[in-house]
Amino acid sequence: MDTLQFHNQPLYRFNSLRGYVEGFVTVKLSSGTFKNVYRIRFESCEEINSTIIGDLLIEETYREWYAPDIGMIKSKHDDENWELSSYGKVEDGN
Repeated sequence: MDTLQFHNQPLYRFNSLRGYVEGFVTVKLSSGTFKNVYRIRFESCEEINSTIIGDLLIEETYREWYAPDIGMIKSKHDDENWELSSYGKVEDGN
């Protein structure tokens, strides 16, 4: 929770983020096929309380996929989708 001053009035802001492992899946991308991938659902909430601008509640749900020994390989957040295009060791000069 944060408290900010906005036009000499307090503005209260509360953020929360929860993540849930939905399961383990196989994901096929242009960069390869990944097994035992964690599919995680995130739920975020931002609540703002202020006498000047009123109350505001923003809730979002998005998903990310994480492959063992690699990290995030895919993300879906609203209309924004991201996928790993390549991975591996980068040789010097290449």
